[in-house]
Amino acid sequence: MYTDLFYFWAVLFILITISIIIFKKEKDNRLEVNYVKLNINQNYLLIPSIWVLAIALLTTEFGFAAADQSLLILKLIDAGLPKDNVMVIISSMYIVKIITPMFVSKYTSGPKPMSVYLNLTPFRIIWSITFVIFIYYITKFTTTNGKIDFPIYYYVILVFIFLINYVRHTYNYMSVARLAWFNRISDPRFGGTYMTLLNTLSHISRYWSTSTAIFMIDFLTFKECSSDYKNNCSTSNLSNTCKSNGDSCILNVDESAMCIFFGIGWYYIFKIKLINVQAKSSSHWMVNVKNNKVMKIETTEYKMVENSYER
Repeated sequence: MYTDLFYFWAVLFILITISIIIFKKEKDNRLEVNYVKLNINQNYLLIPSIWVLAIALLTTEFGFAAADQSLLILKLIDAGLPKDNVMVIISSMYIVKIITPMFVSKYTSGPKPMSVYLNLTPFRIIWSITFVIFIYYITKFTTTNGKIDFPIYYYVILVFIFLINYVRHTYNYMSVARLAWFNRISDPRFGGTYMTLLNTLSHISRYWSTSTAIFMIDFLTFKECSSDYKNNCSTSNLSNTCKSNGDSCILNVDESAMCIFFGIGWYYIFKIKLINVQAKSSSHWMVNVKNNKVMKIETTEYKMVENSYER
C-alpha cells in the first residue's frame, strides 16, 4: 500500500513539473534595456555580511538536532514505544504547527525579528534536554513478557512536551522570525531569488544536521543491560538476549549530548555577530548592480580589445 502511494505521488510530481516547464511562459528579461546578468558571486556574495549570515544559517540547526522530530521518532520506537502510538501523537502535532503561526506573527513583525530568534534559542536547547531525559527514563519501566508497559501518564507527559516544543519556542516561532528577517533584508529588486537563497541555506542546515545526528547514533550511543552490565546491547542479538531475560537496555550516553553542546557554543559565537548584522540598514543588503554593470562593461571592452590585438 505504501509503495503504491509513493509511486502515485512521484508520478504526479513529475507530471506537474513537466506541465510547468511546457505551459508556464516566463518573461524574457534579456530584451530589457538595463538587463544585467549576474551570478551569485557578483551579487549576493559581494555583500559584506552575507558570509557571516550564511555560516550561521548552515550551522544553526545542528544544536537542535537532539529534539528533531525524525530522530525522536526513531528513538521512541527503539525504546519500545508502540509505533502506532508514536505516529498518532506526531500526527496530532501538525494541527498545532498549522495554527501556531497565525498567533506568533505579531511577535515577529517588529523591527528586530532576529532578536526573537536569538532569544528563543537557549530555551529550545534547554527543551532539547527534556527530550533526552524523557527518553532516558523510558527504559526504567518494568518489562512484562519482553514488552515495556507504559502507563497513561507517560503519554500525557510526552504529549505535553511535544505541545510545548511546538507552541512555545521551537520550529513555528523561530521559523516565522527567521523568514520575517529574510523578508526585511532582501533586496526588493531580487526579492524572490534573494529569499530563496537564504531559505535554502536554512533548509540545508536542518537536513544535514538531522542526517548527521542519525548517522552518529551507532557510534555515540552507549547502553547496557539492566541486569547484566557486561551486555552493552551494541548489537541486535545482544539487545534481544537482554529483552528475552525480561530486562531492558538502559541508555547511558548518546549523540544528543554533542548536539546540545554544539548548540550552546553556536549561541555564544553567533549571538553578538547576528545582533550586529541585524542592526545594519536595509541599504547594506542591497545588490550593487551599478558597480557590477560597470565591471561587466569593462570586462567586455577588455575582451574586445584583446581580440583585436590577436587579429
